[in-house]
Amino acid sequence: MANQAKQRKIEKSSCVGLKERILELERQLEFYKKTHSETERLAVVIKDSNDAITVQDLQGNITAWNYGAERIYGYTEAEALQTNIFQIIPKDKKREALHFFKSIKNGEIIESFETQRLTKEGKTLDVWLTVTPLRDSKGKLRAIATTERDITDRKQAEEEREKLIIQLQTALSEIKTLRGLLPICMNCHKIRTEHGAWNKLETYISEHSDAEFSHGICPDCFDKQMKDIEKES
Repeated sequence: MANQAKQRKIEKSSCVGLKERILELERQLEFYKKTHSETERLAVVIKDSNDAITVQDLQGNITAWNYGAERIYGYTEAEALQTNIFQIIPKDKKREALHFFKSIKNGEIIESFETQRLTKEGKTLDVWLTVTPLRDSKGKLRAIATTERDITDRKQAEEEREKLIIQLQTALSEIKTLRGLLPICMNCHKIRTEHGAWNKLETYISEHSDAEFSHGICPDCFDKQMKDIEKES
Protein backbone atom coordinates (compact mmCIF):
# COMPACT_ATOMS: atom_id res chain seq x y z
CA MET A 1 0.00 0.00 0.00
CA ALA A 2 2.79 2.36 0.89
CA ASN A 3 4.53 1.59 -2.40
CA GLN A 4 1.34 2.25 -4.35
CA ALA A 5 0.83 5.62 -2.61
CA LYS A 6 4.43 6.54 -3.29
CA GLN A 7 4.05 5.53 -6.93
CA ARG A 8 0.86 7.63 -7.30
CA LYS A 9 2.69 10.59 -5.73
CA ILE A 10 5.57 10.22 -8.20
CA GLU A 11 3.15 9.96 -11.14
CA LYS A 12 1.24 13.03 -9.92
CA SER A 13 4.48 14.98 -9.52
CA SER A 14 5.61 13.95 -12.99
CA CYS A 15 2.26 14.97 -14.41
CA VAL A 16 2.51 18.40 -12.75
CA GLY A 17 6.08 18.82 -13.99
CA LEU A 18 5.08 17.86 -17.53
CA LYS A 19 2.17 20.28 -17.44
CA GLU A 20 4.48 23.09 -16.30
CA ARG A 21 6.92 22.27 -19.10
CA ILE A 22 4.10 22.34 -21.64
CA LEU A 23 2.93 25.73 -20.34
CA GLU A 24 6.49 27.03 -20.54
CA LEU A 25 6.83 25.78 -24.12
CA GLU A 26 3.53 27.46 -25.00
CA ARG A 27 4.76 30.73 -23.49
CA GLN A 28 8.02 30.46 -25.43
CA LEU A 29 6.12 29.70 -28.63
CA GLU A 30 3.86 32.71 -28.08
CA PHE A 31 6.88 34.92 -27.40
CA TYR A 32 8.56 33.61 -30.56
CA LYS A 33 5.46 34.32 -32.65
CA LYS A 34 5.22 37.84 -31.25
CA THR A 35 8.93 38.50 -31.72
CA HIS A 36 8.88 37.02 -35.20
CA SER A 37 5.91 39.17 -36.13
CA GLU A 38 7.62 42.30 -34.80
CA THR A 39 10.81 41.34 -36.63
CA GLU A 40 8.89 40.97 -39.88
CA ARG A 41 7.25 44.38 -39.43
CA LEU A 42 10.63 45.91 -38.63
CA ALA A 43 12.13 44.29 -41.73
CA VAL A 44 9.39 45.84 -43.89
CA VAL A 45 10.01 49.28 -42.35
CA ILE A 46 13.76 48.98 -42.95
CA LYS A 47 13.31 47.71 -46.48
CA ASP A 48 10.89 50.48 -47.52
CA SER A 49 12.62 53.35 -45.69
CA ASN A 50 13.76 56.31 -47.80
CA ASP A 51 16.80 56.61 -45.53
CA ALA A 52 19.86 54.48 -46.11
CA ILE A 53 19.97 51.75 -43.45
CA THR A 54 23.09 49.62 -43.38
CA VAL A 55 24.76 47.08 -41.12
CA GLN A 56 28.52 46.57 -40.94
CA ASP A 57 30.61 44.08 -39.04
CA LEU A 58 33.38 45.31 -36.77
CA GLN A 59 35.80 45.45 -39.71
CA GLY A 60 33.44 47.68 -41.70
CA ASN A 61 32.26 45.02 -44.14
CA ILE A 62 28.67 45.70 -45.19
CA THR A 63 26.31 42.87 -44.24
CA ALA A 64 22.93 44.56 -44.83
CA TRP A 65 21.86 47.23 -47.34
CA ASN A 66 18.29 48.44 -47.81
CA TYR A 67 16.56 50.01 -50.81
CA GLY A 68 17.06 53.50 -49.40
CA ALA A 69 20.83 52.96 -49.42
CA GLU A 70 20.63 51.63 -52.97
CA ARG A 71 18.64 54.70 -54.08
CA ILE A 72 20.92 57.21 -52.35
CA TYR A 73 24.33 55.70 -53.10
CA GLY A 74 23.69 53.85 -56.36
CA TYR A 75 25.08 50.47 -55.26
CA THR A 76 22.81 47.44 -55.59
CA GLU A 77 22.47 45.22 -52.55
CA ALA A 78 24.66 42.58 -54.20
CA GLU A 79 27.38 45.17 -54.91
CA ALA A 80 27.18 46.64 -51.42
CA LEU A 81 27.56 43.25 -49.74
CA GLN A 82 30.94 42.98 -51.45
CA THR A 83 31.96 46.43 -50.23
CA ASN A 84 33.58 47.85 -47.10
CA ILE A 85 31.89 50.92 -45.63
CA PHE A 86 35.18 52.86 -45.84
CA GLN A 87 34.91 52.73 -49.64
CA ILE A 88 31.99 55.18 -49.53
CA ILE A 89 33.61 57.50 -46.98
CA PRO A 90 35.54 60.53 -48.35
CA LYS A 91 39.25 60.63 -47.53
CA ASP A 92 38.89 63.64 -45.25
CA LYS A 93 36.16 61.82 -43.25
CA LYS A 94 37.94 58.47 -42.73
CA ARG A 95 39.62 59.60 -39.50
CA GLU A 96 36.21 60.64 -38.19
CA ALA A 97 34.76 57.22 -39.08
CA LEU A 98 37.66 55.39 -37.41
CA HIS A 99 37.08 57.49 -34.30
CA PHE A 100 33.39 56.61 -33.96
CA PHE A 101 34.11 52.90 -34.69
CA LYS A 102 36.62 52.96 -31.85
CA SER A 103 34.22 54.84 -29.57
CA ILE A 104 31.45 52.32 -30.17
CA LYS A 105 33.79 49.42 -29.44
CA ASN A 106 34.68 51.16 -26.17
CA GLY A 107 30.99 51.29 -25.25
CA GLU A 108 30.60 55.04 -25.75
CA ILE A 109 27.31 56.57 -26.92
CA ILE A 110 27.53 58.29 -30.30
CA GLU A 111 25.13 61.17 -30.89
CA SER A 112 23.73 61.64 -34.38
CA PHE A 113 25.94 63.92 -36.45
CA GLU A 114 26.41 65.46 -39.87
CA THR A 115 29.04 63.97 -42.19
CA GLN A 116 29.61 63.04 -45.83
CA ARG A 117 29.46 59.92 -48.00
CA LEU A 118 30.34 59.05 -51.60
CA THR A 119 27.97 57.69 -54.24
CA LYS A 120 28.94 54.99 -56.72
CA GLU A 121 29.61 57.76 -59.26
CA GLY A 122 31.92 59.55 -56.83
CA LYS A 123 29.54 62.39 -55.92
CA THR A 124 29.89 63.70 -52.36
CA LEU A 125 26.66 63.77 -50.34
CA ASP A 126 25.94 65.49 -47.05
CA VAL A 127 24.22 63.03 -44.71
CA TRP A 128 22.78 62.98 -41.19
CA LEU A 129 24.19 59.84 -39.57
CA THR A 130 22.75 57.85 -36.67
CA VAL A 131 24.82 54.97 -35.32
CA THR A 132 23.38 51.99 -33.44
CA PRO A 133 25.55 49.25 -31.86
CA LEU A 134 24.15 45.73 -32.31
CA ARG A 135 24.89 43.40 -29.39
CA ASP A 136 24.12 39.76 -28.70
CA SER A 137 22.17 38.43 -25.71
CA LYS A 138 25.32 38.61 -23.58
CA GLY A 139 25.88 42.27 -24.44
CA LYS A 140 28.85 41.64 -26.70
CA LEU A 141 29.15 44.02 -29.67
CA ARG A 142 28.60 42.10 -32.90
CA ALA A 143 27.91 44.73 -35.57
CA ILE A 144 27.09 48.38 -36.20
CA ALA A 145 23.92 49.66 -37.84
CA THR A 146 23.73 53.12 -39.39
CA THR A 147 20.82 55.22 -40.61
CA GLU A 148 21.89 57.85 -43.11
CA ARG A 149 19.60 60.64 -44.37
CA ASP A 150 20.59 62.59 -47.48
CA ILE A 151 20.57 66.31 -46.53
CA THR A 152 22.52 67.55 -49.56
CA ASP A 153 19.64 69.59 -51.01
CA ARG A 154 18.87 71.10 -47.61
CA LYS A 155 22.53 72.03 -47.11
CA GLN A 156 22.70 73.65 -50.55
CA ALA A 157 19.52 75.61 -49.83
CA GLU A 158 20.99 76.79 -46.50
CA GLU A 159 24.22 77.85 -48.21
CA GLU A 160 22.29 79.75 -50.89
CA ARG A 161 20.25 81.45 -48.18
CA GLU A 162 23.42 82.45 -46.31
CA LYS A 163 24.92 83.86 -49.52
CA LEU A 164 21.74 85.85 -50.14
CA ILE A 165 21.77 87.22 -46.60
CA ILE A 166 25.41 88.29 -47.00
CA GLN A 167 24.60 89.95 -50.34
CA LEU A 168 21.67 91.83 -48.79
CA GLN A 169 23.76 92.90 -45.82
CA THR A 170 26.50 94.12 -48.17
CA ALA A 171 23.98 96.00 -50.29
CA LEU A 172 22.44 97.63 -47.21
CA SER A 173 25.86 98.66 -45.91
CA GLU A 174 26.60 100.36 -49.25
CA ILE A 175 23.41 102.42 -49.18
CA LYS A 176 24.28 105.94 -48.04
CA THR A 177 21.49 107.82 -46.30
CA LEU A 178 21.48 111.42 -45.08
CA ARG A 179 19.74 111.81 -41.75
CA GLY A 180 19.93 113.89 -38.58
CA LEU A 181 20.91 117.56 -38.07
CA LEU A 182 23.41 118.94 -40.62
CA PRO A 183 25.38 122.07 -39.61
CA ILE A 184 25.37 124.42 -42.64
CA CYS A 185 26.89 127.88 -43.04
CA MET A 186 24.16 130.50 -43.42
CA ASN A 187 26.42 132.56 -45.68
CA CYS A 188 28.30 130.22 -48.07
CA HIS A 189 26.09 127.17 -47.47
CA LYS A 190 29.03 124.85 -46.82
CA ILE A 191 28.34 121.86 -44.57
CA ARG A 192 30.52 120.83 -41.63
CA THR A 193 31.48 117.17 -41.72
CA GLU A 194 31.69 114.83 -38.72
CA HIS A 195 35.48 115.47 -38.79
CA GLY A 196 35.04 119.25 -38.51
CA ALA A 197 35.90 120.14 -42.12
CA TRP A 198 33.67 122.44 -44.16
CA ASN A 199 32.68 121.07 -47.60
CA LYS A 200 30.66 122.46 -50.42
CA LEU A 201 27.05 121.35 -50.29
CA GLU A 202 27.26 119.26 -53.47
CA THR A 203 30.52 117.65 -52.34
CA TYR A 204 29.06 116.62 -49.00
CA ILE A 205 25.87 115.21 -50.55
CA SER A 206 27.87 113.29 -53.17
CA GLU A 207 30.04 111.69 -50.51
CA HIS A 208 27.11 110.75 -48.28
CA SER A 209 24.60 109.55 -50.84
CA ASP A 210 24.33 108.05 -54.31
CA ALA A 211 23.18 111.39 -55.75
CA GLU A 212 25.12 113.03 -58.59
CA PHE A 213 25.02 116.67 -59.62
CA SER A 214 24.62 118.27 -63.04
CA HIS A 215 25.25 122.01 -63.03
CA GLY A 216 22.75 124.44 -64.52
CA ILE A 217 21.24 127.83 -63.65
CA CYS A 218 17.81 128.60 -62.24
CA PRO A 219 15.61 131.41 -63.73
CA ASP A 220 16.14 133.74 -60.77
CA CYS A 221 19.91 133.45 -60.95
CA PHE A 222 19.80 133.79 -64.74
CA ASP A 223 17.87 137.07 -64.46
CA LYS A 224 20.27 138.36 -61.79
CA GLN A 225 23.30 137.50 -63.93
CA MET A 226 21.77 139.22 -66.95
CA LYS A 227 21.12 142.38 -64.92
CA ASP A 228 24.70 142.35 -63.65
CA ILE A 229 26.00 141.96 -67.22
CA GLU A 230 23.86 144.84 -68.44
CA LYS A 231 25.14 147.04 -65.61
CA GLU A 232 28.73 146.23 -66.43
CA SER A 233 28.18 146.99 -70.12
